[in-house]
Amino acid sequence: MVNMNKAMHFKEINPNQWDALLIQYDESLWYQQARNIQLIASSYHKQAIYYACYHQSVFCAAMVLYVHKKNAALPTHFFYTPFFINASLKDFVVNQALNQMLIDLKTAYHTIELKLSPKFNDIRAFTWSGFTHQLYYTLNKGLLFDEKKPSENIRRQINKIAQNEAVQVKVETTNLASIIATHLKMMLQNGMGKAEMQQVQHWVNTFHHQQQLIVFGLYESTNLKGSALLTFDQQQAYLISITGGVPETQGQTALYFAIFDHFSKMGITKVDLLGANIQGVAEYKSKLGSQLAPYFILSYRKHLLFYQLKLMLKKRLKRQ
Repeated sequence: MVNMNKAMHFKEINPNQWDALLIQYDESLWYQQARNIQLIASSYHKQAIYYACYHQSVFCAAMVLYVHKKNAALPTHFFYTPFFINASLKDFVVNQALNQMLIDLKTAYHTIELKLSPKFNDIRAFTWSGFTHQLYYTLNKGLLFDEKKPSENIRRQINKIAQNEAVQVKVETTNLASIIATHLKMMLQNGMGKAEMQQVQHWVNTFHHQQQLIVFGLYESTNLKGSALLTFDQQQAYLISITGGVPETQGQTALYFAIFDHFSKMGITKVDLLGANIQGVAEYKSKLGSQLAPYFILSYRKHLLFYQLKLMLKKRLKRQ
């Protein structure tokens, strides 16, 4: 697909071209890498289509859509949409190129959904092109020495943990299958459908085989009491799931700070704590010394009225 409009144009590119642009213009974060994009697409039975837009011959921005037929909806909310820009350009140049690309993409797809990383807060090109937006939040724990410190209560818990030899956290090498199964079961109990759970299982297992996923186990008196799954790249780590820990022994606090210590020793500078949109969870994660980071989910629906009627019908059927 190629569209030309004098100075502004966009085109489909292949995965190798995508990775080359990524290396030149952005951080090579794991969810941006073509190999992992293809894995996510195959896990959710989508086609990953790579787009880049230009001002004359100068690269402006690139994004990936996960496509099924005429729909480019988000396959999952675990990951941000692969998207990056040429930060050396003026914002109006990038927005003009993006706006032209979005106008043409709207003619190709009935539905487009994007989850932008917190680093992108200028969404004007999308709103000018008729996209709606919702504001969400995550929390990022910085791992550098001068980052935000934990709350006084968490610091007291850390001191107690240091004096309690019965509480230990380790990187798992033997109980992987059972721990991963525990997290998948928890996702089912929290409302995830069986089909989506199987899709999550596919990419979790693949990331582990690629050594891009670490499983942590929390032990209290040698008994497994909690665990966590995280993916990572050279810059940051991303929480996928965490569970367990007895409040009386500050188990979950021990688990989190062992995770932070492990990734800090790897030279990673930040951990994305996977959302801050549920009050109790957000308040606890904030006490760990994390920083609030807003992000946008952007949506375009060509047949918006039909979609709204479909949602209303589904809600009525559920009541019956």
